[in-house]
Amino acid sequence: MNNGMAAHGNDYDEYIDDAEYYVWDVQANKAQKFAQKNKSIKDGFPNEADKVNKYLSDNKGNIDDAYLSRLGDYMNQ
Repeated sequence: MNNGMAAHGNDYDEYIDDAEYYVWDVQANKAQKFAQKNKSIKDGFPNEADKVNKYLSDNKGNIDDAYLSRLGDYMNQ
């Protein structure tokens, strides 16, 4: 902020990517928030633990949007 007399804050625009991820629980009919971590992903699919564990062990790497998209495709097969 710059009001002409004094400047406050950063001299640059700052973008903070603060994405939130959810998995839909069909049985409970609600969304469950999860983090981009293996443990959180496993907790999001408690009824399909074997399938999730196989995917996570076969697909190492950074858990980003593309990774989660491929996980969704895999889980829906």
